Amino acid sequence: MITQVHARGTLVSAAIRRAYAARDVTDPAPQLVAAWDGSGELADLEPAPRPGGYDTARLATLLAAPMREGANPPPRPVWRCTLELDPTERRLTQKEWAAAVRDLLDEAGLAPHGDRNGVRWIAVAHGHTRVDIVATLVHQDGRTEPASDDRHRCAHATRNLERRLGLTPPPPEPGATVPGTPHAAPTRRSTPPQPVTGCAARSVRQPSSPWTKTTSSTGYGLPGCGCGCGAAVPTTA
Repeated sequence: MITQVHARGTLVSAAIRRAYAARDVTDPAPQLVAAWDGSGELADLEPAPRPGGYDTARLATLLAAPMREGANPPPRPVWRCTLELDPTERRLTQKEWAAAVRDLLDEAGLAPHGDRNGVRWIAVAHGHTRVDIVATLVHQDGRTEPASDDRHRCAHATRNLERRLGLTPPPPEPGATVPGTPHAAPTRRSTPPQPVTGCAARSVRQPSSPWTKTTSSTGYGLPGCGCGCGAAVPTTA
């Protein structure tokens, strides 16, 4: 399941129109599947179709009512979120979508279960694969809802929904570590033996006689290294 929390807005009517808009001509007709506690019958809230869209004016008025009566409404009080299933996941019924939205808003702290003073919200389903949520961030008792850390909260709630509904979580980002996956041990590279070179090589290549010609003042002594370093290297018989 993919969850997208959109940028907050100022116009309830615009957010509802987006929630009811189809992405493609083949999309199923949108349908209101859930709303805030105390909203009444969904059939009474459902906007009527009209040429070019839906008549969402009354629904927008009801959703915006707490904003007009709030003590200190936020400058951008309209909250919108989209939940969408991956093509590989099973489809959800409208009843499952309604329960999923209520659980997500409860875990995100926007609308706790059974709180009649929570924010007003609606959920619009597009067939069995997608639902759009619109909420106004003023409680019905006039308190402002900060919706702090809402993206993180919604992401966590989505993972819980996937477990409860038996859905497949999205694949991890490239390079991300999946919890519980053991790390592969680094491969040890064996270093092949290196050929003996330099002074060490020359020390074993000296003549068998320990008294060989050198460049010392006497002309005799321990053999030199031969590589130009001037070191005396004893030989073995």
